[in-house]
This record gives sequence, structure tokens and C-alpha cells, in this order.
Amino acid sequence: MNLAINARDAIADEGSLGIHAHTMNLDSDQTFSYVTLPAGRYLAIAVSDTGSGIAPEVRERMFDPFFTTKPRGQGTGLGLSTSLGIIRSHGGAIDVQSELGQGTTITVVFPIVTDSLQTTHA
Repeated sequence: MNLAINARDAIADEGSLGIHAHTMNLDSDQTFSYVTLPAGRYLAIAVSDTGSGIAPEVRERMFDPFFTTKPRGQGTGLGLSTSLGIIRSHGGAIDVQSELGQGTTITVVFPIVTDSLQTTHA
């Protein structure tokens, strides 16, 4: 949800926001923006926008706690750092592709659990 809200905010007057999910197989270790994942099956969820793109100096800090480019009172700077923590805690990764004036695609990748999980309901 945080990625979609940030994408919406990056679109000035007109543009598009897209969300796409697909499975992917990594035959070998692959490095994403912030972590290397081992070979295996993954679910990738990509959030794309046709907004302003992310400047390199912002991209370097965008996942830092309390870093925000939003005006005072409109963002805490905790959304992306919290999202990254959640993604990492589930064995996933995040990848950022962006060009100034062209938009951004942020892809979140989670491992697919292949073992059968059994739960009991009380």
C-alpha cells in the first residue's frame, strides 16, 4: 500500500499507476537493490508509475528511517524503511528502477513457500 501511495504522489497531474504480480524462478543467486537472494521460486509484485522519477541522491537515502521528500506534515519518512524491514524479515528483496522524468518501478520479491503448512483453528 505504501508503494502505491508514494507512486500516486509522484504523479503530478496526469499519469498512470500500475501493479503487476508474477512468479519468477531464479536459477542462481541474484542481487537486487538491497540484498542478494538465493536460487529458488519467488513472487514478484511491481508497482510502477509515470511520475517524476527518483533523483540519485534521493534514491541513496529513500529507505533511511525518517527520510522524506514530502512537505512537512505530509510524511513521516517511516513508510519505506518499515516496508523494507517487513520485506527483509520475510526473506524477500526490493528492487528500484527509476529515471528522472520517466517514472519508477519498485519490485518487491518474496520467496514462495513450497512446504505444506498445517494450521489448527481453535
